[in-house]
Amino acid sequence: MWTIERVQRLTSLWAAGSSAAEIACDLGGVTRNAVIGKLDRLGLLGRGKVLRPRRIRPARIATPRERHTVKPSRFQPSQYFRRSPVAVQTKSQIAAEFAQIWANTVAIQNAGRSA
Repeated sequence: MWTIERVQRLTSLWAAGSSAAEIACDLGGVTRNAVIGKLDRLGLLGRGKVLRPRRIRPARIATPRERHTVKPSRFQPSQYFRRSPVAVQTKSQIAAEFAQIWANTVAIQNAGRSA
C-alpha cells in the first residue's frame, strides 16, 4: 500500500540515487517492479538522463530513375508455336456433339452391366 509517508520515502531515496531494488528492500512489502511502476506514475523515472534533441534529417529529394529498356529478344515464339485456327461451333452443333457423347457413355455403361 502506498501511503503518503512511503511515497515521500520513495521520492527521497530515488533523489538520493538509490536503485529500485534498494528502495524495494528499504520499504519492504513491495517489489522492484512496484517501485518502478510508482516512479513512472509519479513522473520521476529517467533521473539523470539527458534528453538529446532529435536529429533532423534533411528531406530526401526524389531523383528520376532511368527507365529500364527491354532489349529485343532473339527468341520469337511465333517461330516455334503456331496457333492453328479454332473452329467456331454454334450452340446447336455443341448440343448435338454433347448428345452423341452422352449416348456413347450410356451405351458403354449398359454394355458393362450386361457383361
